[in-house]
Amino acid sequence: MEDKHEALKAIGNEQPVELRTLASKYIQMADKVETQQYINNQISECKQIGLKKYVLRSSGMSKLLGADIDLNKLRGWIELTREAATEFI
Repeated sequence: MEDKHEALKAIGNEQPVELRTLASKYIQMADKVETQQYINNQISECKQIGLKKYVLRSSGMSKLLGADIDLNKLRGWIELTREAATEFI
């Protein structure tokens, strides 16, 4: 999950890819700026490698901070991911 670069290069650019994000580190415990940087880095890397079909997905979400806070963090992740996708397209 952490070091995807070599694996992404080996896959080729036609294979659809699902990029899972470690939710506790990059969504729940990260602030908005850290989350946005992570998302932008993931999208930039996909573009550099030439991936044509990919999706960013949160993985391993649990009630780490309490349901309300965690859901708000996840909503923020979705919003930031949508914004980043719009910028990079």
